[in-house]
Amino acid sequence: MKAITTIITIMLLFLSSDKIQAQDLTDTKSLLKSKIWITNAGRKATMRFTDTEIIYYINDEFFGSQKYHLSDKNYIDASYDHAKVGLVSTGNYIFYEKDGCSYIKFVNPSEFKMGTPTTEGPVWITVVAKP
Repeated sequence: MKAITTIITIMLLFLSSDKIQAQDLTDTKSLLKSKIWITNAGRKATMRFTDTEIIYYINDEFFGSQKYHLSDKNYIDASYDHAKVGLVSTGNYIFYEKDGCSYIKFVNPSEFKMGTPTTEGPVWITVVAKP
């Protein structure tokens, strides 16, 4: 009986930790804001998200910034809307003030894939959190 109770306890702990991780991945904006993201390790290019803008750095020097908002709609069905900046906290699409949009898919809380549409098809990069 004790072995069954132990197995059930371990299964419940495992299931609850999966649920917590899944919940963490649903609030896209909080996850993006929680880290500094490396977009190109060789060039030491990083980006940091605030509620309303993405700030870009190269070699830890400010490179530029732009406003953004998240959306569940893709670039065919939606576009950048200044009125949504800072208001939406979930979505798999980032719409940029200056550069169109990107599709994002989190692999885990410290890594996501970003696809940018082009005429030849999407260009994918892997973005990881700065240690």
